[in-house]
Amino acid sequence: MEKHSFQTATHKLIAGILIFIGFLSFYFAAELYAEHPDTIKIFNSDECDTLLSGYYGTGKIDDEDIKTLTEGINFLADSLDKLVFQDKKSRDIKEQNKLLILYLEHAEIISTIYNYEGMNYQDELIKKTDTDLKRFLTLSDLEGEVYLKYADYLYTKLSHSKTKRFNINLTLPVLYRRALAKDKKNKTALVKLSCWQISSADEVTSNFNSQIRATEKYIETLNEVDKFNAYIRYSVFYMKIYDTQKGWEYFYKAKNLFPSHPLLPKLYENYHKGRFKTGV
Repeated sequence: MEKHSFQTATHKLIAGILIFIGFLSFYFAAELYAEHPDTIKIFNSDECDTLLSGYYGTGKIDDEDIKTLTEGINFLADSLDKLVFQDKKSRDIKEQNKLLILYLEHAEIISTIYNYEGMNYQDELIKKTDTDLKRFLTLSDLEGEVYLKYADYLYTKLSHSKTKRFNINLTLPVLYRRALAKDKKNKTALVKLSCWQISSADEVTSNFNSQIRATEKYIETLNEVDKFNAYIRYSVFYMKIYDTQKGWEYFYKAKNLFPSHPLLPKLYENYHKGRFKTGV
């Protein structure tokens, strides 16, 4: 009996040590990255913003940047997986949201490049990202920014040939409203909700139209990529309500921002055919 009790206690002790080591590995990895960013290559939020804006402008990305993106998203996924299984009381919520936002920023860039066949060999990475997000988004106390970044990722998937667009179109406004529930004055969320409403708006949808116009003043506060997408959506809106002068104004604002973006010639062609949609 004593031998059995001793063995049981020993097994429990070993198990406890292994769990403790597992938790420590996450924090040591995070510290390692903070102290040695050249050892573990991963883009920060500002770098992600610059990289995405650069891709919108040129349609090109270096192989080294693609390598860093894929290594970075895998590192972040491993870090978030550890948090998923960690007790909520001992979890650093601020670090959790920071990691999740950065993960989603990487995912948005990868999905955007994938859309334009810059990473069309990464089907498995896209599938893995979708699977991982089902776990990561069950984490508690998510910030409004997490909902916005997830919406950004889903928005890129509207161009994927195998995407269930109906499901995404139902999900997007929910995410924007969740972000607004956290901060009702979030200008980015307000504009993006209006951009979503443009799909259903026309000259007689007065409720939508007043909301869309009310948030128009916030477009210039957005980052370059969000601004470009808002210009495109508002161009479509004004074409749909037959204010073609303003529609073309927003079209050329978008063109001045990213002249080589592949969406622009498609939209230009649609307008001349009397079709007021982006094709997205």
